Amino acid sequence: MKDETLNQIFIQTNNSISNIALLQNNQLIEYHNDDINSNYSVGDIFIGKVKKVMIGLNAAFVDIGYHKDAFLHYHDLGLYVTYLINMFNSFNKKNGYSNDVLHRMKFQTSIDKNGSIKDILNVGQNLLVQIVKEPIASKGPRLSTMISIPGRYMILMPFNNKICISKRIINDKERNRLKSIFMKLLPNNFGIIIRTVSENKNYIDLEKELLSLLKKWELCIKKIYNKSYRFKAMKDNNRISIVLREILNPNFESIYVDNNVIYDQVTEYVNTISPKQKNIVKLYKEDISLFDKFGINKQIKSLFGVYVYMIGGAYLVIEHTEAMHVIDVNSGYSNNIAQEENALKVNLEATKEIARQIRLRDMGGIIVVDFIDMNKYDNRKIIFDTLKCNMINDKAKHTILPLSKFGIIQITRQRIRPIKNISTNEYCPSCKGSGKIEPSILLIDEIYNKLFFIFSQKKYYNIAIHVHPYIKSYITYGLFSIRLKWTLKFKSIIYIKDSYDYYITEYHIYDMNSNKKILL
Repeated sequence: MKDETLNQIFIQTNNSISNIALLQNNQLIEYHNDDINSNYSVGDIFIGKVKKVMIGLNAAFVDIGYHKDAFLHYHDLGLYVTYLINMFNSFNKKNGYSNDVLHRMKFQTSIDKNGSIKDILNVGQNLLVQIVKEPIASKGPRLSTMISIPGRYMILMPFNNKICISKRIINDKERNRLKSIFMKLLPNNFGIIIRTVSENKNYIDLEKELLSLLKKWELCIKKIYNKSYRFKAMKDNNRISIVLREILNPNFESIYVDNNVIYDQVTEYVNTISPKQKNIVKLYKEDISLFDKFGINKQIKSLFGVYVYMIGGAYLVIEHTEAMHVIDVNSGYSNNIAQEENALKVNLEATKEIARQIRLRDMGGIIVVDFIDMNKYDNRKIIFDTLKCNMINDKAKHTILPLSKFGIIQITRQRIRPIKNISTNEYCPSCKGSGKIEPSILLIDEIYNKLFFIFSQKKYYNIAIHVHPYIKSYITYGLFSIRLKWTLKFKSIIYIKDSYDYYITEYHIYDMNSNKKILL
């Protein structure tokens, strides 16, 4: 059965920052920022110097040039770290650099998984390290000596000797085919992780990418010859290329770019990794900004606030701390159906939005979700299973614990980068910036949602919306105005009245028959 999911990528540039939005069926599900001036990104490889060895933590602090020393735990050394150290030490003035030095070396005895870092590293020692987690809050980067070089079809691992295949490739014949290919192609002392997209790829494409990754590695180790600590030996691709490498598939309809230089780079990269899709890259030239044209800014405003509203009036309250993230599910407006049935309905809707929010904001660490209480065990299990299903496409490693009888679900999710913290408030035009209001771009949607709830109750037939004159002009503008659309939608005359006494986003809804305000 063909996947009907429609994917689009939008890349909007602003000075040195590229904003990348991934839409799935016109809904924003991923949002990334790429700052070309950032010097410390996941995947970058540095020469670091060991500054401190902390026996109590079984870890070391390593200087790679960041203002806080980076953190290297014993478990991130890898089994063959002594092999890496010997290779690194072989690049000295006497021996110089040799392309085949890695292939000629013999594996050292693997280190004890439960050993001590003081037996491996010494203060003042130089070491080749890779960033696996960007600086977060007051913490420096987290490092690993298990070097990996990612490609589209595979991940190359120097200092390893294993061939690992993605669990999502389930066909045994295909797994054996891929394994036999790489057993022939891989040089000595290299391992590989075969990614899902390698399935059914031909020998030539796989060989071409492997040779490309091997060349990147050889250039990396050639650079470190006679270099001191803090030297960056390799930088991973920019964020745009990484996003394309990780998510591009045949279901993508278009990639819009608003910058000529970035457009050429994206076109070239897509042509490299997926030549059949090079025509989906499109250059956007209109005067209105790309994100405004396709409604992305509006989605950002509505999705990154403390309150995230869902269909029917239910909403999430999302709070972030350094220790954890907390999501509270609220039913919003009252409903006439039974409490247990209503709780199940709202919670089911919430699982979809929660999975989207976690991925969109890139929440990592501990996430606690407080669902609406349900008495029946079967209903709690439905919520747990549905949340797991909705998070199945989340590439970050995560674990979800079953719903407790108090309505709590606990999630742990891999944290690689700082959480996206986007301010959605706007400066109030009336007070000249001395205060803040909710984003005005969402006002019409908010009024519509309340009208939807009011008319679904079938208690009111003639209502009036009191708003600021500017808002009235916007709602009533044009032959096919917003007011007319609402009238046709709800099959009821809706009156719009204005008052200069209201601030610009203030509004109230009245019942025309009783002339009383409708309280929600």
